[in-house]
Amino acid sequence: GQLIDTSGTMSGGGHQVAKGGMRAALCLYSPEEVKQIVSAYEQANSRLNAIRQEKQALEEALQLTDREIKDFDLREQKCNMEIESLTKQMENFDSRLKSLKVPTLNQDD
Repeated sequence: GQLIDTSGTMSGGGHQVAKGGMRAALCLYSPEEVKQIVSAYEQANSRLNAIRQEKQALEEALQLTDREIKDFDLREQKCNMEIESLTKQMENFDSRLKSLKVPTLNQDD
């Protein structure tokens, strides 16, 4: 028969019918081994899910820590600016203090 119909769908393709492709007698594993494999898979899968949840929690903690570090860096910059400003202010006060004339008492008074 034709492999592609006029409507565009695939059909036919041969005159011989393939039979018996998957036989239970060809199975390499006993039912007990299959149960063990399934059990090992389920254990590994649950461990994988636990690790994924832990990874998610750690990623969230990392993001929070990154935000805190940025906040602390900003605070540090503000504090450094304030220290610089106060240091200049102290220098100005010191220079004004030195320029002020200290009254002296005469012995006559």
